[in-house]
Amino acid sequence: MGVPFVTLAGRPSVGRIGSAILRGSGHPEWIAHSEADYVERTCQLAADLSALNALRVRLRGAMQASRIMDEPGFARSVEVLTGPLFETWATITGSDITVPPRLAGNSPSHFRNEESS
Repeated sequence: MGVPFVTLAGRPSVGRIGSAILRGSGHPEWIAHSEADYVERTCQLAADLSALNALRVRLRGAMQASRIMDEPGFARSVEVLTGPLFETWATITGSDITVPPRLAGNSPSHFRNEESS
């Protein structure tokens, strides 16, 4: 968690996971969109050793404080998202089980695509 990295967004699995981590931790500028962009961003990051050292010092704390490390918030979001699915299932199957009110609601804001908002 204390080492900055650059990822290539289009790569299967690894690029998507890296992109999600970087967006969630507040560093979308480290997401490259081509191989040339990857080399350029990596060289820029590595070129300034004092800035890189300063990043390493604060990166772990920043990651721990980011929304990507908010496990209780993530669990609540999953509950909110699955509540309507359960309600649909209960309606289709004729179940008399109801969803607790805390699980009903709309999609949480941190699951929305911020770039399209």
